[in-house]
Amino acid sequence: KKMPSPPPQPMTIAPKQQTTADLNAGKTMITVTGKNFGDDFTKLKLKVGEVFSEQSSIRMFFMGDDMVEVVGKVPPGAGENVPVRVVVDGVESVLDQNITFSYLAPYVTGVTPVGTAGGEVEISGGNFGPEGTVPYKVTLGGAACASPVTTENSTIKCTAPSGVGK
Repeated sequence: KKMPSPPPQPMTIAPKQQTTADLNAGKTMITVTGKNFGDDFTKLKLKVGEVFSEQSSIRMFFMGDDMVEVVGKVPPGAGENVPVRVVVDGVESVLDQNITFSYLAPYVTGVTPVGTAGGEVEISGGNFGPEGTVPYKVTLGGAACASPVTTENSTIKCTAPSGVGK
């Protein structure tokens, strides 16, 4: 009977934080170095928070002494010190408070106008998080914007209450 493989063991990650240049280019690549990553990159995934990197971005480099370097594109996300895990053939690495990634703060570039009766508002910008998530509290003129949902990393839709529009 085959012994189960030990879980992947990430030891270092770089960079630990998104840069403005990477954000503007629309891509941030991270490198995770560790052991027990296997030898088949098709069975390897990088997970930032609960979102996987694009599989097509994954690269694997063998460093000697059983150390392996994995490079992958950071998926859309939000927050600081988001856990990064290596998944090999379905087996996830143990959470490690040193193996994290921090996204830059969210930013707003535009808001669709809404009448004084309120209604749906679309907020444009970036680093809002993965599609379908609501990592933030959204306020317009101090009033809560109800039912916020991220439709892309760059758009949040929510319902403005009456009285905040023009």
